[in-house]
Amino acid sequence: MEAWFFMISKMVWDELSAEDQQIILDACTQETIGRFEAAEAEDLEYLQKFRDYGTEVLIPTDAEMKRMQEAIRTDVWPQLIDVVGSDIVDFVIANAPK
Repeated sequence: MEAWFFMISKMVWDELSAEDQQIILDACTQETIGRFEAAEAEDLEYLQKFRDYGTEVLIPTDAEMKRMQEAIRTDVWPQLIDVVGSDIVDFVIANAPK
């Protein structure tokens, strides 16, 4: 998944009217939503290209995915505290789908 960033200097942002700030926020939100939709379509396209090339594509079952999620949460996320800090890890844990 690609990370898309929208940046504006705080000085310029603060000089914008509330209405203009909202227009920018709405445009960024729409662009982000569109990117997620496009990424899903691209994933499917490239999975098919792998298959067409002769590569076996393995898609985990729901049960396998659940076990992987549990392993990541218990084995990986705690290790990230030293890398990115507990604030970020706590945020991810609080906002991760259950």
